[in-house]
Amino acid sequence: MKIFELSMGRIKHYVAAEDEVQAYKQGTDPDNFPDINYMPFEINEVSIPGYTITVTPNEPEKKSRQRKTE
Repeated sequence: MKIFELSMGRIKHYVAAEDEVQAYKQGTDPDNFPDINYMPFEINEVSIPGYTITVTPNEPEKKSRQRKTE
């Protein structure tokens, strides 16, 4: 996955996506981005020269079962 910046004027959001198409789909989701979903926004891949940026999703937390003590 890569990091993309969704920007509209001074408003900036960052999303993790495989490509610009996925980043656009995330940016147009009104639940995630109610401030830019209906407006035209720019999509730019975040990069740092000389470095590779990778994104790894967090693993869901495992719920441990604890015994009740009486």
